[in-house]
Amino acid sequence: MAKPTLTLEKGESEIVVRATGDLNVQHAYEIKNFFEAVMQEEANFHLHFGEATALDVSVIQFSYLLKLNSQRNGHHFKITMPEDTGLFDLMEKCGITKIL
Repeated sequence: MAKPTLTLEKGESEIVVRATGDLNVQHAYEIKNFFEAVMQEEANFHLHFGEATALDVSVIQFSYLLKLNSQRNGHHFKITMPEDTGLFDLMEKCGITKIL
């Protein structure tokens, strides 16, 4: 299991939230705190899961909340799905790609 790395990169037009590694319940407390801090920002968001190796329900919920919060505040939200084909296929089959 690869410990998750969560970073915030502020650009001129958007904030990139980059998440890598195993984003699972084992690290839920850290992930929750990170997403809560990110939601305080007023900006366009790009949530980048390209290098994520695992995503659990809590991460999907926080991602959806970030999307809703961003859109309610009149900002744009985009997401880069995981490059791991097994993880992406699972997300697609469960309908998660449609939600996010």
